Amino acid sequence: MSREKVTQIHEASMKILQETGVRFLHPDAVKVLQDNGIKMQGEVAFFTEDQIMEWVGKAPDVAYVFAANEEFNIALG
Repeated sequence: MSREKVTQIHEASMKILQETGVRFLHPDAVKVLQDNGIKMQGEVAFFTEDQIMEWVGKAPDVAYVFAANEEFNIALG
């Protein structure tokens, strides 16, 4: 995928998260979001790009998925 296409997808995603928001149905999730400064309107959270990128930056470089049969374990990242 081209760098331009990746940028377009990123920008469109950020616009949706900021303008349309995401609905969270679990009250504990709503509280966590509120406690972390996320703008809420009822059950709908609206994220800024800075908020999203802060949390993306906290993700590990590699995530492991463990199968019942360890032969099929995989590392993502």
